[in-house]
Amino acid sequence: MYSFTELTIGKLKKLINHLENRNQINQHETNTTINTLAPRILTDQNDLKKIKPYIDSLKQAIDAKDVNNIALTGSYGSGKSTILKTFQHLYPNYKYLNVSLASFKDNKADEALERKLEISILQQIFYHVEPSVVPDSRFKRIVNITTGKLIALTFFIIAWALSVLFLFKFNKIDKLNPEVWYFNYQLDWVAFISTLLFFLGIGFFIKNVYRAFSNSKINKFNIKGEFELGEAIDKSVFNQHLEEILYFFERTDFNVIVIEDVDRFESTDIFTKLREINNLINNSNLIKRKVKFIYAIKDEMFSDKNERVKFFEFIIPVIPFINPSNAGDQLAKLISEANLEGVLSPDFTSDVVTFIDDIDMRLLINIFHEFLIYRENLSKDLVQDNLFAIIVYKNMYPDDFGELGKRKGKLYKFLSGKGLYSQDLVNEITSEIKDIDEHIALLESEQEKPIEELRAVYINRLVSKINNFQSFSIGYKRVSTIEALTDENFESIKNSNKIEYYRCNDSYTRESDVRFSFIENEVSKLSYSQRENLLVARANNQINILKGEKEKLKNKISEIESFSIKEIFELVEIEKYLAEFKENYLIRNLLLNGYIDEHYDDYISLFHEISLTKDDFVFERKVKSGINLDFEYPLTESDTLLKRLPDKYFKREEILNYDLAECLIVNKERYWGKYDNFFKGLAVDGEKQFQFIFGFVKRNSDGLGLFIKALCIYKPTLWQYLYSKSGLPEEEIRSLLILIFDFGDKESISKFDGIESLLGFLKQMEDFMAFCSALKKTDTIRVFITENKVLFEKLDLPNSSIETLFDHIYKNNLYIINDHNISVLVKHYRISTNIVELNKAHYTTLLNSGLDNLTIYLSNNLEEYIKNVLLKINDNVLEDETTILSILNREDCSIEVRSKLLISQTAMIGSIQEVNENEIRRVLLIENKLKPTWQNIFDYLENLEADEFDEPLITFLNSEQNYSVLSRSKLNNETKKELEYIKDFSLKIIHNNELSLDAFSFLIKSIPYVYSRVKYNQLSIAHIEVMIAQKFLTLSCDNFDGLKSKGKDLHIKLIENYQDDFLERMGEFSLDAKDWNQVLISNRMSLSNKLSIIKNFDDSTIVENPLIASTVCNLLPVDEFISLKFEVLNAMFKANTSVQKRIALLTLHFDNLDDNQIQILIEEIGGDYTRIFMKQHKPLLDNVPYNRTLFTKLQGRDMIIRFELIEKKNKIRVFAKY
Repeated sequence: MYSFTELTIGKLKKLINHLENRNQINQHETNTTINTLAPRILTDQNDLKKIKPYIDSLKQAIDAKDVNNIALTGSYGSGKSTILKTFQHLYPNYKYLNVSLASFKDNKADEALERKLEISILQQIFYHVEPSVVPDSRFKRIVNITTGKLIALTFFIIAWALSVLFLFKFNKIDKLNPEVWYFNYQLDWVAFISTLLFFLGIGFFIKNVYRAFSNSKINKFNIKGEFELGEAIDKSVFNQHLEEILYFFERTDFNVIVIEDVDRFESTDIFTKLREINNLINNSNLIKRKVKFIYAIKDEMFSDKNERVKFFEFIIPVIPFINPSNAGDQLAKLISEANLEGVLSPDFTSDVVTFIDDIDMRLLINIFHEFLIYRENLSKDLVQDNLFAIIVYKNMYPDDFGELGKRKGKLYKFLSGKGLYSQDLVNEITSEIKDIDEHIALLESEQEKPIEELRAVYINRLVSKINNFQSFSIGYKRVSTIEALTDENFESIKNSNKIEYYRCNDSYTRESDVRFSFIENEVSKLSYSQRENLLVARANNQINILKGEKEKLKNKISEIESFSIKEIFELVEIEKYLAEFKENYLIRNLLLNGYIDEHYDDYISLFHEISLTKDDFVFERKVKSGINLDFEYPLTESDTLLKRLPDKYFKREEILNYDLAECLIVNKERYWGKYDNFFKGLAVDGEKQFQFIFGFVKRNSDGLGLFIKALCIYKPTLWQYLYSKSGLPEEEIRSLLILIFDFGDKESISKFDGIESLLGFLKQMEDFMAFCSALKKTDTIRVFITENKVLFEKLDLPNSSIETLFDHIYKNNLYIINDHNISVLVKHYRISTNIVELNKAHYTTLLNSGLDNLTIYLSNNLEEYIKNVLLKINDNVLEDETTILSILNREDCSIEVRSKLLISQTAMIGSIQEVNENEIRRVLLIENKLKPTWQNIFDYLENLEADEFDEPLITFLNSEQNYSVLSRSKLNNETKKELEYIKDFSLKIIHNNELSLDAFSFLIKSIPYVYSRVKYNQLSIAHIEVMIAQKFLTLSCDNFDGLKSKGKDLHIKLIENYQDDFLERMGEFSLDAKDWNQVLISNRMSLSNKLSIIKNFDDSTIVENPLIASTVCNLLPVDEFISLKFEVLNAMFKANTSVQKRIALLTLHFDNLDDNQIQILIEEIGGDYTRIFMKQHKPLLDNVPYNRTLFTKLQGRDMIIRFELIEKKNKIRVFAKY
């Protein structure tokens, strides 16, 4: 039993709940604003201002005397009814009667319809007033007799019956006889009242009978006692009951009749009859007022302008209040009045009403009212734009909307054909997949060969076409078939228009008719370039790339299959699928913008909370509508949602929810399709996807490991996005990477896109060992770095927990060869060596360190080691000769790198024979890293194909430190070479013009021979001069002629070297006048030798050669007489210009000449000397000894009168004979 207190409390709670519910209902009713579909009475001043011109025109027309029929014209929904209602509200002084035929359906005008219209108008007129107002009307109606009236009538009848009884049964009527009245007669009130009641009853009865028979044509009388309208012969109801109409207006005070919706029946006959009735009413003497008819009709009712003005005395046109261009503003007003701003997007509302061509205010209001009702009953989480779109469709196409709920109709047919619309996209991608498959098959079918091997196939085929082939000729160099495989040589052969080659035992080139292009088709259907590209593509992992692209395309197909209709038609042209909606721009807009889509069911049916909670249902709707919720949105029945949602939705980002993901991971096997799609959706590189991933990781739920493992499998772009696009700090990237290596499998991680960047990230870690110490297990990362050959740039020392991993890295050479890493290894394995000493002879020290794995690794990657370590340590200059030679003879290391190392060292190579390659030998010479001995020179030359001095040897010999040492020993002293070899080598030095003069002058000192003949055409003038100066050339006819041919008076220099020998053999050499003159003017020739030569001259040699004559003149001594003929003297006087020399010779030979010869010779001197023998002339000549001697001899021979000294002028005046 409940206590009184408990019962009381229970009752009070129920009362409180009841009051709260009533309050909510009242509040809802208070806050709800209803916009009816009926014409409104406008009260807002702005609205009244808009219709004021119409109101004023109506007022003027109604007040006008001769205006009885007024037309208010405008399109359907233009606001005619609103104007009329507002007018009636503003001018209540008029008596209005409203007639509307809106209840009728549009029908084609015929006689039956005309009668129905007239009957309806009459009914609305007469039924507008109470029957008592028109008591004599023959149109009878059912009269509502109230209980009070029935009781009153009953009492009246009973009273009348009693009055009859009293009057006739009890003879009360006699008491009413005046004859029995007397002065004091007391009136019998019972008799009086009974009589009064009796006659009143008789009077009412007579009145009713009279009206019934006088105003009706009785065709039928029913038991109810009412008369019915009979079937008239006249077809016009108006004409038949014209008296009734006039009677009505006679009995009432209506003066404005408003007739609406008559125009919808497309008949003008009714207007004719109404106009006739108006005329009759206004012309009737019984009706003492003017009655105005106002017609609300559409503009197009009267197509004939004459007919239009014939019916009406005044027409007021109404501009439509609403149309597609301004309906958006009216809808916005409705939204504002309902306090729903922001619920519908402005773009949507603007678009949707624009495409409703025949919109009017009533239709707009009804659409909005239905939207409010649907919105109230359906989930608020639905997309409101889509809900409004469905309501618009419902109002515009109600029949098809009804079919939609039954999975029928035009719209359903369109929405259910979604798979067909995306088929072209799927086919296009399928075609791309097919192309990729073909490309992959082609790559896999191509035999794996290195490029050099591929080139060898073509070179061998080319060589097989050329007879007696030995080598190619490229750039004037012999190129073997092996050398032809290098990039430069092969490209030259491939692109050459002519193949030049050497035959066996031939020293000159030939051209072949065979071209590279000729043999390409013989080798393969593919060109060489195509095959090389295939190999390169394989080298670049092109097959894996193509497979990745193929997988992306497959995912794209799945994505397309889950597209909404809107998403499909963003990529596909909609035209060919619209069918019956092709010309319907409203439906086209709603479909293209996704306002109506395949989720229409959510907007036309109610949700019943049974298997899902409200929140779960909201999530389901949001997913289907493509709307994102927060990742942490709470779900209660995740398993039920997994069952309800189709697989296709699990690729969309809207599905991303932590609760759902955890449930899906746990139930992977049950929902494999959804699981597969979910992680395929996460594989998309989007900001949302990554935020979800990162958030899920932060939750650190029990399913994190399975989540990361699946993520690694499905999202090959995980690392690439994490590293390149996430924008996360490096610490967080490292944390996620730890999870990847803890839970991901190595196969999935190895398939990551951008694996190079992951490998780069790992190898660039400066604390990789510290990073690995945070891992739960190192097996995955150990296998990963091993299989992918991750070479760490900077190793760090490990702690004891991961020392095994460090040993693995060391033993598998998973580190870049650099100074830092080698130093870490040296420290870790505690090698007892001084780092300073290590850096002076790095490789030499390591070879002796006992770190076998390291030294083998360095040896196998020698070039890298040299470039990254040896060449970068400035102090590393003391590698010993043995170490240097071991490097120099490593052909797997580039010559450039070996050369740089050689240059960096201070050690000299003692014997060139220790170096295997000629190219390195050349470097030894060029860089002066070879000890300068003639044996090393001979050994170098022996390995040259041409056996001639090449540029490196010339460079070596031109070095002062080398030629100065070499010049100290003779060629035949330091070597065991045969005499002929020494002679031949000596000639190579002599005939080499590329040797500098200094080098040449030193090196020929080592030559133990002199030469009577050399190849002067191969020698430069400078080198010849050195050889002459050092007397390497003997005075021989060959040398003389050879030197003479070179010019520059080199043969004269040879004579100067051997003057005595020349005087003895002078006749053996062929000298011309110029040569003799050069000998005579030589500064190195002694004067005695010159005079000996002159004495051996023929007179003709001097007489015929003015140059020699002049030179001889200069050479002949003035103190020693050498007998010369007058002709010789005359020739010398003519050729020489020296006055003193000529006068001295003349004085010396004066006694051997006659006067005439003397005069001729003196006149040859020229100047004033010619006047000495002119009569009466007294020339002045210089006062010099040779003149005084000459004039003395002339005076003694009586060839002049005399001469005298003129001291003032230091002149001698000579007096010629008269």
